[in-house]
Amino acid sequence: MSVHNPHDRFFRESFSRPEIVRNYLEEYLPADLLALLDPDTLILGVSWRKGVACAH
Repeated sequence: MSVHNPHDRFFRESFSRPEIVRNYLEEYLPADLLALLDPDTLILGVSWRKGVACAH
């Protein structure tokens, strides 16, 4: 899939890196939601909707 929008490209590339996703979640999720997650267990997968790599 070709991405022409620089904004989309930035987020797809950034969110394909688990360390970036982890930092984002720790910074922006409320503490009660973050407590339900284990950011150390993020793995790279493929979005079922777009067929693109993403951390989950």
